[in-house]
Amino acid sequence: MFDLNKEWCVSFAGCGFMGIYYVGAASCVSERLPRFFQQAARIYGASAGSLMSTILTIGVPLVVSTDESFVVE
Repeated sequence: MFDLNKEWCVSFAGCGFMGIYYVGAASCVSERLPRFFQQAARIYGASAGSLMSTILTIGVPLVVSTDESFVVE
């Protein structure tokens, strides 16, 4: 069982077509257990996973990350 009293890290693998899956999975986890990402010691990712880890780390709302007009300046 996952122990929330210990330190944990989150890692997203690299794979281009998994990017939209990561958005859906992260959205579901964020709704049900917001502290899972907020209190993670580290969030890692490679390729599409690095985009997801960046979005979660800087706090961009997940719905905004799928918007075509989303631009980081």
